[in-house]
Amino acid sequence: MFVQLRDQFFLITYKLVYKSPFNFIFGFLFFHQVLICQSNPRHDPFDWVVYSKPGIIKSFSEGLSYVYIATESAGVFRYSFYGDQFEYPITQAQGLSSNNINAIHFDKITGILWVATDENIEYSYNAESNWISKSLNNYNLLPGVSIEQIGSSNNYLWILAGSLYLKLDRTSGMFLGSFTFPDEMEIEWSSGPMRYSNNIDDILMEYTVMDGWLLNLNSFISPKGKNVYITTIYSSDNNSIWVGTDEGVIFQGDPYMKSFYPIKYGLANTNVQTFTHSFPSWLGGKNYFGDKGSLSLVNPYNSYFDWYEQELLINVNNLDIFENCEINDEHWFGGIGSIVVYDSKRDYWRTLDASRGVPYGEIRHLEPDTNYIWAASYYEIKKIDIKTKRSVSTRLSEYLNNSYIKDIALIDNYLWITTEYKLLCYNINSEVIIPFNFVGNINEINDYVDIITKFYTIFYDGIKLYVATNQGIIAYNNVNSTWELIADPTIYNNKVVNKLYVYKKQLFIVTENDLIRSKIKKGFSRTYDYKFIGRINDIFVENNDLWLATNNGLIQFKWKKDL
Repeated sequence: MFVQLRDQFFLITYKLVYKSPFNFIFGFLFFHQVLICQSNPRHDPFDWVVYSKPGIIKSFSEGLSYVYIATESAGVFRYSFYGDQFEYPITQAQGLSSNNINAIHFDKITGILWVATDENIEYSYNAESNWISKSLNNYNLLPGVSIEQIGSSNNYLWILAGSLYLKLDRTSGMFLGSFTFPDEMEIEWSSGPMRYSNNIDDILMEYTVMDGWLLNLNSFISPKGKNVYITTIYSSDNNSIWVGTDEGVIFQGDPYMKSFYPIKYGLANTNVQTFTHSFPSWLGGKNYFGDKGSLSLVNPYNSYFDWYEQELLINVNNLDIFENCEINDEHWFGGIGSIVVYDSKRDYWRTLDASRGVPYGEIRHLEPDTNYIWAASYYEIKKIDIKTKRSVSTRLSEYLNNSYIKDIALIDNYLWITTEYKLLCYNINSEVIIPFNFVGNINEINDYVDIITKFYTIFYDGIKLYVATNQGIIAYNNVNSTWELIADPTIYNNKVVNKLYVYKKQLFIVTENDLIRSKIKKGFSRTYDYKFIGRINDIFVENNDLWLATNNGLIQFKWKKDL
């Protein structure tokens, strides 16, 4: 990070010195302050990465190494010329005030990246982080007028907002006036809404579209017959064509082959509730009003993203997804009073509902064994035969007696169940259920057994079952059948624990508002309460990366830099 800032500093100061000594002094003081603000040199701008639903593609701009892409809800995408792939997006995790970007422009003379949101004009000297934000109130815009396009000349930055052109200082964003027409002729514009693009038909008619897509005037038609409409178009310096659409699909035009290639980047659904704990990973979520209902299949490590929309899938009625699991060649997705099953070998989808004994309400837990899947909502647990796709009768209902179910975990032949007030162990063979304090040796937690009044979530790491309670986190060793106290409740401020994850003696705790990392029995803890994280619904760790399913998208964090 320091090296990046250093190099950027010399680049900018060289240009500023060339213009005026005053600008040099300003630039030096600014970058000196930026360097001082880097309190932890171990961290880079993209140690936190947020992937979400792009929405409408608003604008393209070409930089020195990237094509920058403004999205409606996923920040700024970056496509590398040299790597020929997308790299980490720029979002609120890098300091943007919003992920809703209306326009974007890279000024090649200064190296400054400019973006416009609904409320601000923002710019970065390193085109990554350290964003400076200026309210639109500084630019004499009428209420409701938004910025649609940004460009630059040899002297100024220009912004199209409604029917006015705003002239700005290209290094500070200072407002220099508004015009009906620019008072300069040579302005290099980044793309804006399609109505500002010239000769669109002449450009597009020369190209064919690959991967089964078709071109139809102002829209592309997908292989399954869905229209996605063109929103912006841009011709780069190397003559490649970039086309954005209202569904987030991007088309890259090869100038030599005269072909368009469809690209999906980001997620089908921003409110991610669950994901497969391996990559490629299936991501399911709760749909916002107006969403199509979608699943995502993603592997961010190689920039692979694909979307499965409810309206394009046969035998699928609803894609609000809260849990998933894999068994053989099948992927099971827990919905609302239904389970969607995808047979990847046959490429076949089907929906199981109440007629097959699926639990009522949101299916938030799916635990598979060899022949059955245990499916749980907040209200009931059902045993579903994997082959017949029908529930099998058990005695669980009479045992639970309408208890509020918090979590389940299947370990060998035992189904562990947390309700709001109980932790139970159910033998799936004998159908006997007993309280946790009758399982194994409880000597080490004997002082806590009678004062535990709330049970939250559970996690099994292959050896120990971890249980979050109002009196701390306790653990059952499945090898030697002993209980122990793992963490004091003060670590999570006595809050309700929604999720647990354990990785190599590191305990990750999710509460309503916080993510907490604690080293087991060492007392050290660290809280991550950044606003861009949002509400965490699922979590897992893969080596150096912590992955979070949140209502703001899929989040990747290089957590080991904090050790």
